[in-house]
Amino acid sequence: MRASSIEEISSASDQQHVHAELDFIRACIGNERAEKSRESQVVLDHIRPKVLYSSLPFGTILCSEYHPDEPDLTRIIHSFRDIILSYRQQENLSINRALQGLVERGVFRAFTTPEEEAIAKQCIFSAVGIASRLYSPTPVQRQGHFEINTQGARCFTRNAVDINLSARPIDELLRALGQILPRADWRMPTNDDPRQPSVKFCVSSLNADVLKNLANVHIIWVNSIAAHLEFDPIVTALYLFRLPSFCKLHNTGDSILSTLTKEFYLDQESPVPRFSIQDFLNEIMLSYGLLFAHDVRSRKLYRQEERCRAKINDEVDVDPLLDQLCGMDISTSMFSFTGPVRETYDASTDFPIFNERLSAIQGYISGIQPGRLKSLWRDRRDLRLWYTIWAVLIIGGISIILAMVQVILSAAQVALAKQALGP
Repeated sequence: MRASSIEEISSASDQQHVHAELDFIRACIGNERAEKSRESQVVLDHIRPKVLYSSLPFGTILCSEYHPDEPDLTRIIHSFRDIILSYRQQENLSINRALQGLVERGVFRAFTTPEEEAIAKQCIFSAVGIASRLYSPTPVQRQGHFEINTQGARCFTRNAVDINLSARPIDELLRALGQILPRADWRMPTNDDPRQPSVKFCVSSLNADVLKNLANVHIIWVNSIAAHLEFDPIVTALYLFRLPSFCKLHNTGDSILSTLTKEFYLDQESPVPRFSIQDFLNEIMLSYGLLFAHDVRSRKLYRQEERCRAKINDEVDVDPLLDQLCGMDISTSMFSFTGPVRETYDASTDFPIFNERLSAIQGYISGIQPGRLKSLWRDRRDLRLWYTIWAVLIIGGISIILAMVQVILSAAQVALAKQALGP
């Protein structure tokens, strides 16, 4: 299948495949009239390799009469659309019930063995993960399990769950994977007294340059929105979602992401009184400005190092929206004042959902004290203090040098005077 699929994807102009991909995107975002956009193209570029090189035999479980005249890859995209439509038509559908409906509608063929049925369940699990980006499904290593690639993020408490969870509603299966959405017990205590100032997230403390060069934090670009802004102080790693075009594309009240997470929170688990996926996705897109766009050194760091690491895959360049949000169109010159500049963000109004994760990062940074002159030069968390220290060092250093020169000249003058007076 792989050789033929690669040939199929090379002929992207084929109308059948183009229409299948557009129908899939429409099913995901809940807009039947949506047209092809830059964001949808980026998301599709990210999906294709996952389908092409998956170890799951998607094509073998489809009914022979299901789009029989179309290539395998196009048929698979059609099946993904029908899987997503199943969950849109009935919320909290279990994988087992979804599979039953797909067989009845002639998408999947009837299965004669438990092994074939397990493959079909794996395909549905993979399709939901690929469409929602709540987790990244991986090739099956252990029979009888749904497996995901956590990329090291701690928000996932496990990288595999029992396949028997396919009988439970999809929200239960999602909760079994870990804290894929921030919960109330993750958040820092907040002061409800309006007279008290709210917590501020300072660009000078939370920008990528400070994280990398002062705190030695390395950035890991991930494929799951669940891991965005996850910080691991043990390995000093910050996880960032590499595909903001997905956030913009799904930023509707009727997307599959909204449907899957509508009943995700149990009582008092939501990090905000009225959680919405739109707010969640907006905070993700806003966070790139905090980390990169509003600091000149962080913009330079993104251009020189992180941009290459954030590429979607070897065949597709970085998400253009990520470039925009990280300040690629803003000058990196120290003397340039063009472009938006923002010094602080409010925790309760700008990042109520990601409050805890950003507070953890800011708390970690505030505990770091530079121990060497090089680290002191890089520490610009408090610019007024930084200017004061270096002004004192520079002016004080010049004063000491001038004093030493004056002493040397005075000594030389005394010596010349003695020589002139003679013995």
